[in-house]
Amino acid sequence: MKIGVWHEGIKGSPSSSFNDFKDYAESYTNFCHSSSIDKSFFLLSNPNSKPGTYAEKGWLETYWLNKLPSSCKAGLVLDTEPTSPWSNSTIYTPGDSMDLAIEFVSKINTNPNNTKKITSIAFDSENVNTKLGSYDCIDGIKWIEDRLSYYNLSQSVDYGFAGQKKLTKYPEIYWVDELKKCGCTNLTKNSPPCECPNTPYCKNNGNPDALLSGSIGTYLNNNTWLTGQDVWPMFSVESSTNQDCVASDYASGKVCGLMDAFGVWSKKDFMEFLDKVEVNYGIKQAMIYEWQFIPKNWL
Repeated sequence: MKIGVWHEGIKGSPSSSFNDFKDYAESYTNFCHSSSIDKSFFLLSNPNSKPGTYAEKGWLETYWLNKLPSSCKAGLVLDTEPTSPWSNSTIYTPGDSMDLAIEFVSKINTNPNNTKKITSIAFDSENVNTKLGSYDCIDGIKWIEDRLSYYNLSQSVDYGFAGQKKLTKYPEIYWVDELKKCGCTNLTKNSPPCECPNTPYCKNNGNPDALLSGSIGTYLNNNTWLTGQDVWPMFSVESSTNQDCVASDYASGKVCGLMDAFGVWSKKDFMEFLDKVEVNYGIKQAMIYEWQFIPKNWL
């Protein structure tokens, strides 16, 4: 099975501290090498804001993009939320967040100093679909495709959304009713119903067959489109109780997730779970959600 790593958040100092970003990115690329990762995503924040310092300074390319394995494809999750625009330009017009973000991708791909290019851009459907505007709609998709064409990226860069809608390119295979029986909901995140020993990930820790006998297996079985060659089902390595993940080196509090999911499993057992998913459901590629939540004992 091909394995990818998602990344759409940076907790704490790495976004603006050179030393911390370098350490953060090196840990990430080392994980990609040691784990034979096939596709690696990194968040692209507004380069003209403090959270986007790492992009504006070129650290993103120097310490992540150009350090990835030669066989690993690179993607960016664009932080183009209409509620936090990159400029004052009206949505769907030149100079709006999407235009500026895709222009940034074009600059990366035409930089002769880079040894690797961005081949995918992605978005979290929840973040880019707001009352102030949406890129996850007919007009938004037209604008994304227009900008990719304008910057000559249509043939070299693909795009897709993460979420739970059918036919999503990066479908979230968590919160698919597997947490219903333990009472884990949006209202009980980071509390006992969402934590060990209550979640099915905890009850079936290290036992892929047992976990797949429940709601996750039912969801995979009922959605055969997940086997599509361009689809990367995502499985969460969050852990609400084990606060010893990548992010915990740079921020305090419950920064490793909202629930106890695969972050309570060993890396070996999780990889065996993915093997079972491939054999049982014909899914050939999967995405780990996400880098900042990966347990440090997996590194």
